[in-house]
Amino acid sequence: MRHNKKGRKFGREADHRKAMLKNLVISLLTHGRIETTIAKAKEMRSLTERVITYGKNGDLHNKRLAFTVLNNHQLVKKLFDEIAPKYVDRNGGYTRVLKTRMRRGDCAPMAIIELVEGEVVQKDTSQNISANDLVKETKTNDKIVKMAEVSEVVTEVETVDEAVVSEVETVEEVGDVQVVTEDEPVAEPEVVEVVPIEEQEAVTEEVKDEEETKKEE
Repeated sequence: MRHNKKGRKFGREADHRKAMLKNLVISLLTHGRIETTIAKAKEMRSLTERVITYGKNGDLHNKRLAFTVLNNHQLVKKLFDEIAPKYVDRNGGYTRVLKTRMRRGDCAPMAIIELVEGEVVQKDTSQNISANDLVKETKTNDKIVKMAEVSEVVTEVETVDEAVVSEVETVEEVGDVQVVTEDEPVAEPEVVEVVPIEEQEAVTEEVKDEEETKKEE
């Protein structure tokens, strides 16, 4: 059984294997994207992310540790000034492995390993909600529901009041305008008979004659 024997040997001795992985890391940090076998891409990923973490720390000790892997002062400067600052808000996961094809000749599975260009992963804080926060959220939701119900009842009452006001109209006479109510009966206009002037004079003479006869008696 292969207990406590992690890592891939690649059929190489330790010095050869370490030099190969360092060269792969140098190529990845220089070009940002390389193609290799899936096994080599997975094996170099941990070393690449360790070097980028050195760049995020940014002190002299971490520069020396990065130089032991990269062995290039210009590449170390690029790592600390350009590459590492992109991942300040990202805790790990600086690389991406994409399977591509089977290599012609030995049919080795190939893959592209590339740097994740400054994509920030937002932390999921939904799992860190405490019981008190849940109780507060439920209370606020209940208040919102109650307020919505009250507003609906108020709007219904207002609509009923408007309907009643429209049905019951008060009677007020303003000048020549009459406002008619449905509760009170409609008053019929009085008909005034127009009497000619000649008839009025005749009636007045008759009245005078009757008064004179009464006085003589």
